[in-house]
Parts: sequence; C-alpha cells; structure tokens
Amino acid sequence: MIFYSILAALVISGLIMGYLQIIHFGNLTKGKVLSIVIIIFAILILVGIGHYLGWITQTLAAKFTMGIYTIFTGFFMGSGIQNIVTRKKAGDIEYVYRSFATEILPNLMAVVIVAYGFYRTYLMTDQFITGISITSGFSLVGFGFYGWTLRVVPEFRKHGVLLLDRFIPWEKVIAYEWQTEDALTLDYVIEDNVISDFTTSIPPEDQLDMERLLNRKIKEHKSDTDLNIPTNNHEHEIPGDF
Repeated sequence: MIFYSILAALVISGLIMGYLQIIHFGNLTKGKVLSIVIIIFAILILVGIGHYLGWITQTLAAKFTMGIYTIFTGFFMGSGIQNIVTRKKAGDIEYVYRSFATEILPNLMAVVIVAYGFYRTYLMTDQFITGISITSGFSLVGFGFYGWTLRVVPEFRKHGVLLLDRFIPWEKVIAYEWQTEDALTLDYVIEDNVISDFTTSIPPEDQLDMERLLNRKIKEHKSDTDLNIPTNNHEHEIPGDF
C-alpha cells in the first residue's frame, strides 16, 4: 500500500513538472541534454552494479525502475496537457504549412507509440502482467500523447506562434527576414531580454500571404514589441530549421 502511494505521488509530481514545463525545447541546450542523459545512465548503472553486488535486491531494483517509468508517465502527460491548453490560448490558426511529413506522419507515429504502449502493459493480452510492464507501457502512452501535441512546424495563430512545445506571443516578435527564396527567419525576444530566432520553410505560393500576415501582426503590436527589444544579447534557436 505504501509503495502504491509513492507511485501516486510520483505520477502527480511528474504531472506538475510537465504542466509547468520545467523542461521544454526552449530551454534545452546540447549541454543540458548531455547532462540529463549522463545522469540517467549513471543512475541505471549504479542500480545495476548494486544489484549485481547484492546490495540491491531484485524487488527493490524493480520498484525503482517502476518509479522512474511513473515519473516519465506523469511528466509526458502533464507536458501534453499544457501543450493543448497553450494551443487553445493561442487562438485560431492563421497560417500553417501542411504536408504528409509535417501533419500526418507525426500523428501516425504518435498513434503507433500509444498503441504499442497499451500492448506493452499486457493488460489486453494473456501474457504475464508485471509492475514494470504496466508502468513502462503507460510511460510509452504518455510519450505518444506528448508527441501528438507537439507542433512539428510553426503554427502562426491569432495571438502568436506555436513552435514544438513553445508559444511566442506576437508582442515578442520583432522582425523577419528571408534567408533564401523559401527560408524565413523570425526574430523574437525570450527570457532575460535575449533575442532568439527560428527558421522555417514557406512554399513560394504562400510567401505573399505570409508577408502580409507578419507585417500586419508586427504593426498591430509595434508599441508592445518596441518595449521588448533588448539593446544586445542574441542567441540562435536550437532546433531552428524545419
């Protein structure tokens, strides 16, 4: 009973961390990603060594693994819910480039991951059900749900731009520039008055409409944008190209 209470607390903690976007694409750097990966592998290696040396029993190792899966489940579900809430706050779509690779394929992949996650729980099969099978399966379900809520290409909406799991209000957009014939770069202000940017592809037939939209939005929010323009500091967004 105590262990199940701990799992419940872990999934709630994961939900809160995900909903508050403690970790999101906007604050990820190569160094942070590498550090997270190293920490996870170090923990798993230490648990494996402890189990091999007899310091950690198989039952304890299994419970620890279930706890990790449970946190991941809560985190991905919370992040996905936040993405849906942000999408509604962003308003109606005014422009988005749709194609099989950017619209249908990511959704298919998310559905496959969710379906495999449910299968991995073994709840709908005659295979032996374990705590690890259930928690690992639901972590995949959460990951698939989170992937389904991500925007692979920028969505230019009424109140701002959605990119992956981030929302950029029009007040934060300061300029745009055509890098090539079909590559558009958008500059915007992020935390600590740092100017960041992302680059996306716009088909030639949509470029005129895109320029009209950007000019209109920047003009509408020009007074707010001027207050947000820092005098220095610039960083390039990672990832940036789509």
